[in-house]
Order: sequence, then C-alpha cells, then structure tokens
Amino acid sequence: MKKVKFSKHALEDREKRIVWIATEVGFGQVVDTIRIYDVARGYRRVELFETGVAVIKAIDEEMIITMYCPTRRQLVNWYGDNEKAVPIHLLNVAKRNEKRGWTNNGI
Repeated sequence: MKKVKFSKHALEDREKRIVWIATEVGFGQVVDTIRIYDVARGYRRVELFETGVAVIKAIDEEMIITMYCPTRRQLVNWYGDNEKAVPIHLLNVAKRNEKRGWTNNGI
C-alpha cells in the first residue's frame, strides 16, 4: 500500500466531500491517469476511477489535493476538448453521476 499525504485544502476544506465519496460513491480501480494544466495552480495529476471519481494529486508526489465527481464536460476538457479521447466508460459513469446529482454538489 502506498503512503499518501493529504493537502491542507483536502483536510480542512474538502473533508466532508472526501468522506462522502469514500462511503457513498466508492473508488474501484483506476481507469486512467492524466496530466492537466491549470493556469493558477500549474500541472496536476488526475487519477480517474471506474466509479467516476477524480482524485487530483500533486504532479511530483503522492499528495491528494482534492477529489470529486467530474462532469462529462470536465472530462472532455481534460482530454484536450476531444470527446473521442475520453474512455467511453468514464463518459457513461459521468452521465450517471450527473443524473444522480453527484457532480458539482457543493460538498
């Protein structure tokens, strides 16, 4: 098992959401790992799980910054605005999560 650290943001601002994901949504297996760039924050690594959960990590260490259920639009954006590049399973799970109200739920 890997040793993982959590950022201050994850522990102080997103604790409820992380607990909710762990207990209600779950993780399953990692489907894909991608690198994204945020102008304000720089590069990040995103691990995408079969349940549709995205775990955002620091690019150079095993530190979880945050996690959430992304929308289909967010997934497409992360894959260079190319919907065909997104694994179909992830798009389907994101659609299901959107219908359930699990994306952008404010937790």
